[in-house]
Amino acid sequence: MAVLSVLLCRTAGPRFAVWVSAGSVLVIALASFWYFDSHRFTSDAERLRRLQNASLQDNRRGQDESADWPQWRGPARDGIALGPELRTDWPAEGPPVLWRATAGDGYSGLSVANGRVFTQFQYSDDEEAVSCWNADTGSQLWCFHYPCPPLIIDHGSGPRATPTVDHDLVFCLGAASDLYCLNAADGKKVWHHNLADEFSGPAPHNRKLPMWGAACSPLVEGDRVFIATCGTQTAVAAFEKRTGDVIWKALDDPPSYSSPIAATIDGTRQIIFFTGRGLVGLTPDDGTVLWRYPWETNDNCNVATPIALGNYVFISSGYDRGCALLEIHRTGSEWSADPVYEHRSMRNHFSTCVLYKDHLYGFDNATLTCMAFRTGEIRWRHSGLGKGSLLIAGAHLVILGESRRLVVAAADPDKYREESACDVPFLSNPPQRYTNRCWALPALAGGRLYLRDQLQILCLDLMTEHSKER
Repeated sequence: MAVLSVLLCRTAGPRFAVWVSAGSVLVIALASFWYFDSHRFTSDAERLRRLQNASLQDNRRGQDESADWPQWRGPARDGIALGPELRTDWPAEGPPVLWRATAGDGYSGLSVANGRVFTQFQYSDDEEAVSCWNADTGSQLWCFHYPCPPLIIDHGSGPRATPTVDHDLVFCLGAASDLYCLNAADGKKVWHHNLADEFSGPAPHNRKLPMWGAACSPLVEGDRVFIATCGTQTAVAAFEKRTGDVIWKALDDPPSYSSPIAATIDGTRQIIFFTGRGLVGLTPDDGTVLWRYPWETNDNCNVATPIALGNYVFISSGYDRGCALLEIHRTGSEWSADPVYEHRSMRNHFSTCVLYKDHLYGFDNATLTCMAFRTGEIRWRHSGLGKGSLLIAGAHLVILGESRRLVVAAADPDKYREESACDVPFLSNPPQRYTNRCWALPALAGGRLYLRDQLQILCLDLMTEHSKER
């Protein structure tokens, strides 16, 4: 910049050079402000101290400990896979491909339960589909399709939410907010609601969907299904899972793209929603609001799923919003949610962090990042994968970059240690309408990794020979 000022001074005169120099100083000042502001860390000293000594209890109470992956982010909605030991010394071409199947547009993840694989996709120009395959062979068992014109948006058409399998039922949300309950055995409809229609006011304000479509993966707990509605008058609701009857409805927040979790905090079971306006804890029985923490993002893009541990809840958003760790506590009958720390060095765009041994692993936009849960300190960063998704298996990170790069790395807070990597063998030259973008969260069940892009589903074998012999 200084050299440019000198050259301009010689050619255009000293007055012009003064203006250039002043502009250079201004640019440097603005860049410095942006850098330091974007890395600003705020915290509450007393809450931070209390967290260091807290005995954090896992919120998995009552969760299925099977090796299935029956819903968004696995059996406990925390991105942690259970099951056999995995092979991490892959051949150069990657793990063996056990089978392939055809899918379509959409970012719905895969659910695996009772020997079956479920996902959603754009079936035709005016229909979406929920489909089921044999987990061992990839043969299609059934396909349920329903009316839904494709979304005309920047990032492709198709469903965004992931099916939830609960014993003999499958719960699915389409991009236009069609909530279906299907029979898991044959795909037949049990009940259906269009959430935007039923929970909005009269036209012309009816069916006011989020910019990128409905994306909430249904949460089942007990005999109830919890969902964000995309309605203009009601934001969240609970249904009786076998009949579809509305049990309660609550909030008038704008919709986001996040999925709820259930957690026991301070001895009280609650459903936690991350809406377009902030984080909210509600009672499962009647939807009473216990506490709220405001958190707004450009275009209501709160996408990542909250992470609860003990009396703490972690949230993160992209679009330069950042992350926060909140302490949830009760004094008498009054609840509150207070920030332990906030900063902008972990900004989850479309995927959610995983928490393992007091450390969060996730994508800060397009940079894989490890962060200490109890302090908010960034331990390491790794670039080169673009944006991506990840899960935990054993002591390993299984990472899928958006450009089909698949990696297994150690869940090591001291440094990034890659153990194996390959390019997933989806179609190398897909038809023009497909982007080949990998934004769907993989599923890991029984030593098999299930992946999808905008055209195909792949099942990869990650089991060791020792695991297969058991």
